[in-house]
Amino acid sequence: MGRRPFLLLVAAVVVLGGVNAVMLVAAPLQRQTVVFDDYSETLAALLAAGACLFTASRWHGRSRQAWGLIGIGAACWGLGQVAWTYQEAILNLQPANLFPSYPDLGYLLSVPFAIVGLLRLPGAVTTNEARLRSLLDGLLMAGALLFISWDLVLGPVYASSSTDAFAQIVGLAYPISDIAMATIVLLTLSRLRVGQRLPITLLACGVLLNAFADSSFAYLTTVQNYNAVNFPDLGWTMGYALIGLAAVRTLRASAARDDDKVRQPRWTLMLPYVTVAAAGIAAVVTELVAGALTRVLEWDLILTISVVLFRQFLFVRETRSLNEQVARKNDDLDLQVRERTGALVESLEDLYRSNDERTKLLLRLVTVQEQERQHIAGVIHDDMLQSMIAAKMRMFLLHGDGDTDDATATSIELSIEGAIVRMRTMLSDLHPHILELGLIAAVEQSIAEFNDDGRLSVVLQNELTGDPSPIVATTLYRIVREGLNNASKHAQGATVTVRLHGDQDGGFSARITDDGPGFVPRGDGRSPQGHLGLSSMHERAEALGGWVRIDSVPGSGTVIEVWLPQKPEVISQIPAA
Repeated sequence: MGRRPFLLLVAAVVVLGGVNAVMLVAAPLQRQTVVFDDYSETLAALLAAGACLFTASRWHGRSRQAWGLIGIGAACWGLGQVAWTYQEAILNLQPANLFPSYPDLGYLLSVPFAIVGLLRLPGAVTTNEARLRSLLDGLLMAGALLFISWDLVLGPVYASSSTDAFAQIVGLAYPISDIAMATIVLLTLSRLRVGQRLPITLLACGVLLNAFADSSFAYLTTVQNYNAVNFPDLGWTMGYALIGLAAVRTLRASAARDDDKVRQPRWTLMLPYVTVAAAGIAAVVTELVAGALTRVLEWDLILTISVVLFRQFLFVRETRSLNEQVARKNDDLDLQVRERTGALVESLEDLYRSNDERTKLLLRLVTVQEQERQHIAGVIHDDMLQSMIAAKMRMFLLHGDGDTDDATATSIELSIEGAIVRMRTMLSDLHPHILELGLIAAVEQSIAEFNDDGRLSVVLQNELTGDPSPIVATTLYRIVREGLNNASKHAQGATVTVRLHGDQDGGFSARITDDGPGFVPRGDGRSPQGHLGLSSMHERAEALGGWVRIDSVPGSGTVIEVWLPQKPEVISQIPAA
């Protein structure tokens, strides 16, 4: 049902209650008031029964059972009210002659169905421990409410009642059953499922209104003052109307499953003890005023206190059990943490070993590269370069004899001369002998070469106070050289500053800055696909335990920073340049 039809039903219930209240106040003894009151009670109960049974047909599981039983209970009460209405409104019998009578059979028959239906509401708990706690809480509340009811109303009334025993038993059955239902519905309110708050609240209000009307009926019939129309009768009309609204509203609630979580506000945990405290206050007041408690109150108080003690015993036992479970969980968690920590330590050690192996491999790679460079440089110097010099000398001798064409001989000599220059440059790159004079001299020579080439304007800022070891000097020189090569390729015409520095951590650093076009470096600082320069810088620095950082933004130039330790590991494996 949509929101608008439900609000119309609420408005109809409010109008019915208002009209009934006005008639009960304005003309309580008029026949039309009696007829309207009887028919409104009958109509409200039967419509509520129909709404509950229809809701049960649309649900399943506990919800179907709950609303079906509540609907049967409302139907039994409505049939009892039909019998009452027939005798009072049609046969004109007086209420004094109708209690106890056949209508009470329908009224009392509705009680077990209503109680079982309330117990089957989806807010009920499912575990055995929770069921036991709910049972004890219900006994606490029922005992406390019965104590208060008997102490304030029922006890004095029945002590002075002149009705027979059967009438007293029937009259007592109403408030006792109402206490049971009120207890159940309050417990249900304290354990609501998602989407059930409004329907269960309406149901609880309906049950409490019925309890008020039943208690008023028991009191008035016991003192023989129940008339054809009494204002408390409005409680039955409005009570069953609210129960019907609760059933209708449940159709719009979300489906509740047995495994749904229960919302239990903190204040509901104290609800049973609040009623017990109220009963205790009533007992103290009665003891001070009357001087003693009646036998019924004494037994009720003893049973209630026994339930409280047993409930506290269960609470202590559950607390101890929970503490033991928490301790076991903590032990298991500590064990898992230790195992996981051990596994992480082993993984970290493996990672360290892998990193050491990687570093050694990089060192070996650099070593092999340097050795291979020296070997190639030796081949070029001892074989290829000497052969080219010899060829140049033979061409000179041939040209001097005049046996060959002058232009052809000159061209061959120039080609040989160019090849010799390129070989010497390659020889210098492969094995820079200038490093034997120191890192500064080697860097200054490279800078002079790039300045003479005219593609760059390079400036050196030397802040070194000592020379690094041969392998550090070689690696630092090659990284600076690679940085200048990259600048000459991608930032022609740029101004480049090379800054050499020895830091306090026992290392050496170089900073190469240019004002060229810049670029977008990769996240790892390596070379893009198809290029090796930046990657070789990283590999050389990491092989000695150092690092390289590259910072560049398009349009803002490029900065390359390198740092190498003064005494790299496994330095003995690296031959001097």
